[in-house]
Amino acid sequence: MLSLCTSSVFSTFNTHDSPEQTLKLKTHGLEEIYPRLSIIKEVDKTTVALGESFVVTVRIHNFGNDTAYNVTYIDEINNPWIFEVFGLTKLAYSQIEANGTREFSYLIRTQAIGQYSLYSARCEYYTSGLHPVKFTTFSNQVDIEVIEVPIDLSLNNFYVAITFLIVLIILDFLLVLRLFAPKINRQVNNV
Repeated sequence: MLSLCTSSVFSTFNTHDSPEQTLKLKTHGLEEIYPRLSIIKEVDKTTVALGESFVVTVRIHNFGNDTAYNVTYIDEINNPWIFEVFGLTKLAYSQIEANGTREFSYLIRTQAIGQYSLYSARCEYYTSGLHPVKFTTFSNQVDIEVIEVPIDLSLNNFYVAITFLIVLIILDFLLVLRLFAPKINRQVNNV
């Protein structure tokens, strides 16, 4: 079961190559016909034991009314000494249609105790046309708590420890017997 950890999800319009593009976008009513992506990052658990892994699932949805082209998802995982990533955190799609969704996951293993955040990822995409307009959208930030592995004091571990101790005592007895057996044989043969 995925727990949804959301903060702010927002979209920004980057500065364009020319002010004419921005003017055309607003004056011709094109602000009503363009792609608009949202990115949601979810994790399967927010409290993880040291050395354990958790799954990050990313959902990119185009809630605009036009196709997004040259979509690039970039998630620069902070603190590589804390999180070890297994899977792709940078992906590219040629397009995401209006009302289309792309979903993928990657695995992260924890390497240090503490409270950390998986910072926002970003998605860059373009409109179609002769002069494509570039947009950038940011995901939510996810908070993760890495805890020390709790000591298991269950009765099963007690029985395992007792069994291990008995095996050690038997092995010690056999070792002592092996060391003293030749001396006992010599004494019996000399009598």
